[in-house]
Amino acid sequence: MSALYSAFLTADDVHEREINLGGKSHKVYFREVPHVVYTRFVRESTSDDPDERDAAAARFVARSLCNPDGTLALTGEDACKLRSSVVNEMVRLIVDVSKAGDAGKGLPPGA
Repeated sequence: MSALYSAFLTADDVHEREINLGGKSHKVYFREVPHVVYTRFVRESTSDDPDERDAAAARFVARSLCNPDGTLALTGEDACKLRSSVVNEMVRLIVDVSKAGDAGKGLPPGA
């Protein structure tokens, strides 16, 4: 790819954020997701298949939540065990770090 367009690519950076659970603040880390991962999330979130729709947000989290070194932290199966409130907040943070749009706006229903 031309260096001219390299700024258009998803960064490999790890982004540190905080999430509050039960009154306690926890550090979490995310990698930016590329366009195809975000559009897959949107498509799955609006699917006619209830199983696909129900797990869409958790799988989206699994594709971004990482350890401080950038390695992915959860499998899709493990992410499906997260609390709903945690998944909802993490989706908002992933959209924010990925610059996929205004965080909280234009997200699929239930995200």
